[in-house]
Amino acid sequence: FFDKTVSVESIVLGVRQNGGIEGPTLSNDVVKRVYDYAMAHKCYADRDVNHGFMYSDYTAICASLDKEVLVAQYFNINENLPIVKKLSEDPYLLEIATRYLKTDPKLVGVNLWWTFPAEASLEDKSKHAHVFHYDLDDVKFIKFFFYITDVTENDGPHIYVKGSNRKILYKNTWIRSKRFSDQEVIDAYGEGSIVEVTGPAGSCLVEDTITLHKGTTSRGKPRLLL
Repeated sequence: FFDKTVSVESIVLGVRQNGGIEGPTLSNDVVKRVYDYAMAHKCYADRDVNHGFMYSDYTAICASLDKEVLVAQYFNINENLPIVKKLSEDPYLLEIATRYLKTDPKLVGVNLWWTFPAEASLEDKSKHAHVFHYDLDDVKFIKFFFYITDVTENDGPHIYVKGSNRKILYKNTWIRSKRFSDQEVIDAYGEGSIVEVTGPAGSCLVEDTITLHKGTTSRGKPRLLL
């Protein structure tokens, strides 16, 4: 499925120290299969089952909803696309998860979604996590993010705050994730701790998303993320 030249040990260490680290690169074949699936199936604006549309009909769905759609997700990707199910069961990824979690990992979910270069409201940006936050998916968890399209600094790169998984300065309620302004994060962790993740299609970020992070709104091309 991907280039495994990066050792399991170095990935696990990198996540523990920094919160996130570059992971294994997906093969061109897997990237193409996922991208082709996205072109041939409906995604859902605002992750709403009532607002399905084909990628080619983006302009029409925006007109229908009377706003520019920021995020649209595909549902049941793990069941509907066999290559993704195989990827989620890959021994290499499972070994990374096992060593990081120090227990047998369980799959929580698999998602595939577009982020569009939209003039989005502050409400939509917050709803779709385009402000700094942390995740509360479980007591402990790890995620593998794969870019299915090329992502430059203009195309909505994922951003995380290096070391905020260890140096937790916010009050954690374990009930709901708080949102933080860019300035709050810079004041707490320093501008040098903010890592912008760019790369070609197939690039991977392995992250424990208790680490402060956010999506960014594209100023260029739509971004497809697995």
